Parts: sequence; structure tokens; C-alpha cells
Amino acid sequence: MASQQEVIKKFMASLDTTTKRGETALNEAIKSCSTFNSMQDAIDQMIADCKTAKSADDFLKTYCGINLDNDDTGAITGSDAGGDTTKTAESIVTEEGSLIELTSRNWFNDIEGQDGLIVQLAKRTGSLKESMGNIAVRDFNELSEQEIYLWRAIYTWWVRNGLNLIAESYGDNFSFDEKKSSATNKDRTLYIIFEKFDADDNALADTWGDSTNDQNLVIRINLNYYGDADGVDGKSEDTSEYLDRTLAHELTHAVMRANINYHDDLPAFVKEGVAELTHGIDDFRTDSIKKIGGRLFSLG
Repeated sequence: MASQQEVIKKFMASLDTTTKRGETALNEAIKSCSTFNSMQDAIDQMIADCKTAKSADDFLKTYCGINLDNDDTGAITGSDAGGDTTKTAESIVTEEGSLIELTSRNWFNDIEGQDGLIVQLAKRTGSLKESMGNIAVRDFNELSEQEIYLWRAIYTWWVRNGLNLIAESYGDNFSFDEKKSSATNKDRTLYIIFEKFDADDNALADTWGDSTNDQNLVIRINLNYYGDADGVDGKSEDTSEYLDRTLAHELTHAVMRANINYHDDLPAFVKEGVAELTHGIDDFRTDSIKKIGGRLFSLG
């Protein structure tokens, strides 16, 4: 029987290489990694499992591999998914060594295993949210003391180790390395923006790019949540979700956009679900998972 990680790697490999789009691409990916022929087949089996399960908790643990009673976050590389190591909120993105001192650098490309990727400090110059035409390079000297800390941590740990985690989770082809992935355009730029989001936007961060050219991508970090983030994990008083995990989530979106044909046609639950599998979400969404598990169990 294939492990959970073996299944997800086959699923992602199919999305990486398919020329199909939307539901057709999703059904093809499901068929490539399981005995199911379509998403509907998988849904039907889930409903049947609900009827067999003894309780909502039994359904989550036995049929979904979701254990909310331990320290593992539910990341696809963790012990809940059959891995050898428990991946906690603090350990899922590794931070080894001290922060690198930076006094002027506003970009970097020295990321092992990510040939062709440039990470660039940036800012928005217009009100239109998802427009590459509103992106400009930001000078290091414009950063506040807090933003300098965030940039140093991004430079030292979070991009490098977040991308390594993604490759570990879904296969080496899911990277920005043109030699391994389908992201064959050279000198792809990932712009990093520190910004306070609008009051009605409660996202911790977001990822987007030019819909006609995903060679350039943007990750915005919401300073309404991470304006006081500190420590190796990017802890904040305003959210229990550490910034290193949030960035791993957003990097998953970026890598998927760069590698998957017709990425935008995939259902949101696939794009968001895969991103949350990277770092695990059991601890952050415990109440929501229990509620959904209870509703599913009631179907039985």
C-alpha cells in the first residue's frame, strides 16, 4: 500500500505534466495516484467511510490520517502522514545558524537547488492589487527596523528552507530549478512585499502573478499580522501562525503557479489544500477540522 506522501507525489507529478485543465486535469491526477477514476469517486468513498466510522474523531484519524491530539501539524512529511519524524509548528521549517547580517542587499539568487530564481525586495506603486505593472524595486534603505529583520530571516532561512520543504513534500520537480522542474524560464523573479493589507482583507499573506506570464511572481506579507514578528519562526502577537509556515504556504502557491499548466483552473480546495499540506494546519484550524469532521460523519 502506498504511503500518503507517495500518493501526493504521484498526484502532483500528474498535475505538473498534464496538458489538460480544470476538472479533467484533477480527475487524471486522482486516477494516476489511486484506484479512483475521478474526484466524484473519491467523494463517494469518503461518504461510505463516514457510514463505517464509529465517530467523527474515528473518521478523522482512521480514514483521513488526521490526529488532532498530538504535536504533529499534519504536514505531508510528518508522522501523521507516515513519516519518521513528528513535525511541529516550530520544527516544520528549519532554521539553522544565525541571521545573516545585511546592510544594503535588496535581492538574492544564491539559493542552492533553485537555479534561475531571483528573490527581489519590492513595493506596490498603484492601487490595483494584482498587477505586475504596479510592482517596483524597493531599496533596502527604505525598510523599517522590523522589515529589516523580516528580510534578513527571508534571506537566511525562510525562502531556502521553505522551498526545500516543498521539494521534500512533492518531489524535486516542484521547485524553481529549471533543470528539475517544468519552470524552464530563466531568471524567474519572486518579488517580496511588506505591506499593511486593507482593513477588510484578513489574509496573512497572498501570492499572485501576471496571468499571462508566471515568470514573475509576488508574495505579499501582511504587516497587520506580522508587524511585530520576531524569533526564528517569525512569532507574532497577532496570529498563532508563525511567519515561516505562512511563507512556506505562499511559496507552495508560487511553485505550483510556476510548474502547473492551467494552474488557475484548479479548484481552490486543491490549491489551498496542497499549500496547507506543506506545513500542516492541524493546530491552527483544529476547531474548523473538528466541525467539518462532525458534519461529514453525520452524512453516515
